[in-house]
Amino acid sequence: SQEGYLVLGTIFGQNTVVRGHWRVDAGIDDIHVVDMGKAGRFIYTVSFDTTSTNRRIFHHLLRFDGHAIRAVWSYRLDYDVLLPSTYEPVSVTFRDEDGDGAREVRLRIPGKKTPHLWKRRWALFRWSPPRNEFLPFRNLAFTPVARQKPLWAAFGFLEAIRKRARVHLRRFATNRRRCLGADELYEAMTGGKYKILGPPRRKPKVRTHSSNRASALVDLERPGDPRRYMAELELVRTSSKPNSWAVCRIRFFRL
Repeated sequence: SQEGYLVLGTIFGQNTVVRGHWRVDAGIDDIHVVDMGKAGRFIYTVSFDTTSTNRRIFHHLLRFDGHAIRAVWSYRLDYDVLLPSTYEPVSVTFRDEDGDGAREVRLRIPGKKTPHLWKRRWALFRWSPPRNEFLPFRNLAFTPVARQKPLWAAFGFLEAIRKRARVHLRRFATNRRRCLGADELYEAMTGGKYKILGPPRRKPKVRTHSSNRASALVDLERPGDPRRYMAELELVRTSSKPNSWAVCRIRFFRL
């Protein structure tokens, strides 16, 4: 495999001071400094691994905090050059969609997999200063790119529940044994008359857990019920090339 390094430094005469460095398992091809408005300035890179017929393309948004370079958003595309149908390039753009002065990351697959409704065509990710990353914000329910990461898949699944979009919810389900089907997942969330409060968040991993499983937590409430509830979405990796995650089961807790 290939390796790429990004190094930030300051030159004082004949002296160079390295401020930060970052590594990726591919050759860095494009580097851009992007002004994201109130969110600040970020470095956007596109990297390629072309060492075999199984190609990989990485999109990264990086942030330099004065001490280190850290990836705060990423997307990975895997495809086989011998199978043209596996190549689905994405469009990554930046725009202030909600008028708060900070630009969002917009991710879209052009072509047949683009939703017909214009306002649903871009999966949006918004900057979160407390989390120091771009988190899912809107429209992940309507695109297959949302299955690439557990938190994205959890967000897309819950967004489909909120919008009663059962057709789109099916992409976040799996036919794995011991996992609930799409209809069962839908009934589990809607049958209890829960209202979803805010976006999902990652559940801290336990070291003994498999890398093929993940969990996300979301707060819930019921109309007229003063008690608070929480749901744990258990997700499983259904493929590694490319990464693809699906909701397997749901557990509910009363707080």
